[in-house]
This record gives sequence, structure tokens and C-alpha cells, in this order.
Amino acid sequence: MTEYQIAELAGRIELATKKAGDAAHEQHWQEFDRHLEKVSELRASLPIENARTVGTVSLKDTMEKQGEVKIRIGIEQQGIGLLVHPENTGTFDGPYAPIVLEQHEGTMLLIVWSDINQQEPTHIIDLSEALESNRKNTD
Repeated sequence: MTEYQIAELAGRIELATKKAGDAAHEQHWQEFDRHLEKVSELRASLPIENARTVGTVSLKDTMEKQGEVKIRIGIEQQGIGLLVHPENTGTFDGPYAPIVLEQHEGTMLLIVWSDINQQEPTHIIDLSEALESNRKNTD
């Protein structure tokens, strides 16, 4: 993807996000959902190569049956998601990070494409219940 294509995609993401915000302000929820889907679709086409790499880690196999796997950690250029990209993995659309951590309307979401042949994420996990403020005393 060229720098021009990346800039154009970022502009489209920004416009769709603004339209979603406007629809929410007007309480047009179907329109809001449609724009949010568009944002998600556009973001999925943003390759990790166009993210700022935070670091690379190597994970050892817990059963010591396989060697190490390298995992690249990045942040999207717009700062809207933490990308986790184990080597030799991708998504339906190409060599993109199959694991994304993002905040959406104040909720932390873990989004995973565990099947490269599925266009939509296979898992979207709401991390709201994992907040420290939800911890119950066990006294």
C-alpha cells in the first residue's frame, strides 16, 4: 500500500467516524451502526506494515514441542488500536494483524480473526467485566 493510499484510507476512516458520531448525536442508531461497520471495514484494510511498531517479542512453546514464534506489536497510525501480529498469520483481506485491542465508546474490545478464511472477526470480547473496579472482595 502506498503512502497516498494510506492517507486516503485514513481520511475515509476519519469521515466515517465523524458520520457515526453525527448519527449518534442525532440518535439515528441504524445509521450509526452502518457507519461503524464502515469504519471497521476500512480499518481492517489497514496493514500492520502501516502501523508504528512498538516492539517484537518471541514466545516459546509452553510444551516445548515447537520453536519460538515472533510476534510484532504495533499501534495504528491513527492511534486507534493496538495490533498483535504473530508471524505467518493474517486475515481474510491479507497479511494484516489478526488481533486488535481497541477502545470503542469507552469499552475495551479484543477483536480476533482466528480463521483466515472468515472476513468478519471470529471473536469480539468486551473487557468491561475485567476492570479492576469490578473486583469483588472475597473477605
